[in-house]
Amino acid sequence: MKFITEMTLTKKSLFTGFYALALVLFLAACGGGAKENNTETDTTAKQDTTATADTNKEMTPEDKMKKAFEENTQAYAEVIGKLSKKWKEVSFEHKDGKVENVEKENDYLIFKNDGTFEEYFHTDKKIEAGLWSLEKEGKVVHLFSTEHRVMQDVRREIVELTADKMIWLDNTKKKSTFKLVGESSGDADGTKTDSTKVDSTK
Repeated sequence: MKFITEMTLTKKSLFTGFYALALVLFLAACGGGAKENNTETDTTAKQDTTATADTNKEMTPEDKMKKAFEENTQAYAEVIGKLSKKWKEVSFEHKDGKVENVEKENDYLIFKNDGTFEEYFHTDKKIEAGLWSLEKEGKVVHLFSTEHRVMQDVRREIVELTADKMIWLDNTKKKSTFKLVGESSGDADGTKTDSTKVDSTK
C-alpha cells in the first residue's frame, strides 16, 4: 500500500512538473503575458527608421544647390559679398575671338545674397531665375535654373572679380565682361538698385 501511495505521489509530481514546464513554455512563446507599454523604445525605433529613410532619400538638385550655398557662406564669404550684386553685361567674345560691345538697357544679371539669381534680357520682365553657388575654391559659379531655360545647369569660371567689374568664361572659354550697376538684395523681387558704387580700393 505504501508503494502504491508513493507511485501515485510520484505520478502527481511528474504531472505537476510537466504542467509547470508546459505553462512556462507557453508563456515564453506568447511573450511572457501582457506586453508592457514601452512607448519610449517604440518612439526611438520610429525616429531611427525615419532618420534612415531621410538619409536614404536622394536630394533634389535644388536641395543640393541650397546646401552648397549654405556651405559657401562660410568658405567663400568674401567672394559672395563681391558677387551678390546687380551686373550688366558690357561685352562678350565670339568664337572667332572678336569682342562685341553689348551694353543695352534693361539687360541685367542679379546675384542675390540668399543664393538665388535672376536675369533680365532687354526687358523689364525676368527671363531667367534659379539658384547659384560657388565651386573650385570660389573660382567657378554654378548656375542652376529653376525656370529650366538658358542657365539650366551651367558653370562659369571667374577670371576677374573686383568691386565694380566681373569677367567670366563660358563653357567654350570665351570671355563675358560685366560692370556693376547696383546692389542686390535677398528679397523676393531683388531688383532694387543702389546708385552708390562700392569703393574698389577696399
